Amino acid sequence: MNLLLLCDHYYPYIGGAEVVNRHIAEYFSNNHRVTVITRPVQGIKESSEKVNNVTVCRTVRVPRALHSIVAYMKARKLAAHADVILCATYASALAGYWLARQFKKKSIVMVHEILSEHWRYFKPFSYFLYRGYEHYIVTRRFDRYLAFSLYTKKKLMEYGVPESSINVIYHGVDGSLFYPRPPDELLRKSLVGDAPFVYLYFGRPGGSKGLPYLLRAVPEISQAIPGSVLLLVLSRETKAEYRRARHLIDAVNAATGSIVVIDPVPLERLPDYINVADTIVIPSLSEGFGFSAAESCMMGKKVVVTDTGSLPEVVFGKVVKVKKADSQALAQGVIRMFHNDFEIIEPKLFSWEKALPEYESVIRSLVN
Repeated sequence: MNLLLLCDHYYPYIGGAEVVNRHIAEYFSNNHRVTVITRPVQGIKESSEKVNNVTVCRTVRVPRALHSIVAYMKARKLAAHADVILCATYASALAGYWLARQFKKKSIVMVHEILSEHWRYFKPFSYFLYRGYEHYIVTRRFDRYLAFSLYTKKKLMEYGVPESSINVIYHGVDGSLFYPRPPDELLRKSLVGDAPFVYLYFGRPGGSKGLPYLLRAVPEISQAIPGSVLLLVLSRETKAEYRRARHLIDAVNAATGSIVVIDPVPLERLPDYINVADTIVIPSLSEGFGFSAAESCMMGKKVVVTDTGSLPEVVFGKVVKVKKADSQALAQGVIRMFHNDFEIIEPKLFSWEKALPEYESVIRSLVN
């Protein structure tokens, strides 16, 4: 079987969706031919390369909104010989749809999230444009829709996608990396000194992740928990979002001096950094799955999460849920966790051993 996968980013780019793309591609490459069409990565100039038996073709660099056009041009010859075209929201989905229509191929779209009304929180002046674009993408006639939570399935159905066309497959979390362990005290001391309480955020700085609301909560937390530190493991993507976050971080730090920022670390080291924190904070405005939450819970960490999107489906263990887009609620949630005022949710299991065969079942049902 020839599988053509079109996605916005691929390894070595760091992000939750990219973890999914790589797991799917490498799983199918064991027995099938897999080609990935994706955006370029800084530092990698090759237009085509082999990564763990997966052929990865990178397009020319264009604004993300135009990626579907260059991906379509890059993939036309490959699409003619593909058995299935698998594409992902947002920037690659239209290319997958166009190619499937042109070459009469079966198509599957992976819907990483549906932001819907949440666009207004971080795109207030272009809210209707972004929501309309999202609606247009997901209402094209794909053969199957893969949603990664019941929440995303619900939002797809609100957009008019038939329930019979949607499969819900929860992502896996690498249990060989994310598991409970004693904290590395030397690492903690090197990062935050003798801080009595550390709460951590890791991931992208902008968009739907809600980081500005957490940053504005820091003064109240610092007043209630003297000496506490917010540790940020912060991606620099996108540059504009990172700059905006840094301006706010600098302003809050001028008043409190209680934020430490470090660059992203390799995936194999990330659990050690998660583990130095007393609490993990997930301030998202919406989530289609929530890798940060799932990974933290798998490690047995206490988590403060916004009660939005897929997060209630994913979190377990010692949890405090708070209102989204509310800095005061986030501050009170962290303070509650400091005082061990949390709810306990039964364990949940997210494994690639379960998820990947489910992908294969969906794809084979179309091919056959």
